[in-house]
Amino acid sequence: MAGIEPAQHRGALRGLHQQSTRSVLGDATNAVNALLSHPPYQEYRSYFNAFAIKVASNQSGSDHPASGVTRDTYFNSTYDPVEDYLITIPTDSTGQGKVDALLQTFMPNCQLPVLLVNDPTEGGSDGFFKTAIASTVALLYEMPPAPPGILTHETGHVLANLGDEYTIPYPGFSDTEEPNTTQQTNRLLIKWKAWISPNTPVPTPVNVGDGVVGLFQGAHYHTNGWYRPELNCIMGSLGVPFCSVCSEALVLAIYQRVRPVDGFAPASTNITVTTTQALAFSVALLQPATHSLNVQWLTNGVPRTGATNLSFTLLPQTLSLGSNSVSAVVRDNTALVLNDPPTC
Repeated sequence: MAGIEPAQHRGALRGLHQQSTRSVLGDATNAVNALLSHPPYQEYRSYFNAFAIKVASNQSGSDHPASGVTRDTYFNSTYDPVEDYLITIPTDSTGQGKVDALLQTFMPNCQLPVLLVNDPTEGGSDGFFKTAIASTVALLYEMPPAPPGILTHETGHVLANLGDEYTIPYPGFSDTEEPNTTQQTNRLLIKWKAWISPNTPVPTPVNVGDGVVGLFQGAHYHTNGWYRPELNCIMGSLGVPFCSVCSEALVLAIYQRVRPVDGFAPASTNITVTTTQALAFSVALLQPATHSLNVQWLTNGVPRTGATNLSFTLLPQTLSLGSNSVSAVVRDNTALVLNDPPTC
């Protein structure tokens, strides 16, 4: 299992079927290294911690109905009976309930559960949007420098509610749109319109090629009538990166759960000043891999000119008598996000 928590509890958690202690930790390490080597996770690697939960199964492996194989495992995992690829666990107390109980006990702030299934057959699923599931062998295909694979794909579902961009029919699948799927063809109403160049035709023909954001037909288990942002994305094809729109959704999802301010000084948010000695304020930040967060200090809600460092020195006599406020606004001006609607 894996999890992201708010900044002071940020992290990833791994829970496994029966294995030796060495292989449990090895597989957990592989999962962390694989996931955090792929953009946009790679850029925000410092926002994650990793933990392992080891649980014992009576038997190793997973059920394979297609070949008549059954295994007595802790989470009661099973592959699908047709393609022997989709791995699921029961949604009740014999499966997901056990995941929830472990998280509540050991990691109550977990945001991204991941379940690793100790089975030699490649497979995985999103655990009905609750737990990213992958077989341990699947991890080997996306270890760096390999491109993203099953685990990374499934975390897109669980963390950012991304939709599948497959075109193979799935009768009865919900028609609810996700951040990367839509039925909308009006350019002005497309949810990712901020990413679409004025010169890009909508809908967008496939001959436009990779790396262009537009409105490509085929997504959400439909060959037509449903659209995706780019020609190729891991939400539709393993072995390719997240598209720009999916990356944006993931970054926003991370910031919905992780506070980039890791600490501040003074620790008290209410201080009384009786001297004219300079006051020192500072913030400690989580920093992305290739760019820095921006800081702006304010007094009484007004930005202080040039006060854009992690530390800020203030002379009390520059303030009026009575109550005053000192605050810092931290922003991430990443190029990975173009559409960041206000949350208040």
